[in-house]
Amino acid sequence: MAVLTDPGPTPEGPRYRTRHDHVFGDQINAGGYTIDSSAFLPYEDDDA
Repeated sequence: MAVLTDPGPTPEGPRYRTRHDHVFGDQINAGGYTIDSSAFLPYEDDDA
């Protein structure tokens, strides 16, 4: 799971300033909110 910050100008055009990687189950702080990532449902496995 990745959280991207606000975009900013670059020579190539607007880009996200920073990327923060997390694993499922982490408590993630974003924009004044705390998100429990274990509440998200994982993708179904196509082989199941």
